Amino acid sequence: MDEQAGKPVNILLVDDNEFQADVVTQALREQHKAINIHYVKDGRQALDYLFHRGAFADTALYPQPHLVLLDLRIPYVDGLEVLKTIKESKDLLRIPVIIFTSSDADEDIRQAYGYHANSYVIKPVAFQDIIQFVDTLGPYWFRMNTGPAPE
Repeated sequence: MDEQAGKPVNILLVDDNEFQADVVTQALREQHKAINIHYVKDGRQALDYLFHRGAFADTALYPQPHLVLLDLRIPYVDGLEVLKTIKESKDLLRIPVIIFTSSDADEDIRQAYGYHANSYVIKPVAFQDIIQFVDTLGPYWFRMNTGPAPE
């Protein structure tokens, strides 16, 4: 994920709360110029995007993400099932998945890590706290962390 080399970073943001998704999107774009955020509202759309099905078949428009920000409480297919599907797919399992959810339930946290989530973040409620999360996310995932190159 080398935005400094001019390569765009692709993030798939999966969240049914459009306001929070918009805040995260705007904050990420302000902090990182070479970033593409692809937003979907539910688990079915997330899986269609990741497997390039239906409306998301065009890989030029919908490239494989370098990172997935995933809410757990989403319609149609819940976030844990999306996470499990990602980590069971040999083509997707290397994509880092950050669970970004309002759930602080121990069972959700255990299951998420059991399905190989790369991180679990309890979604801040206040606008400023969401901005602070993004300010922390950016330097770690896009500058400090070294991940595998996309295949």
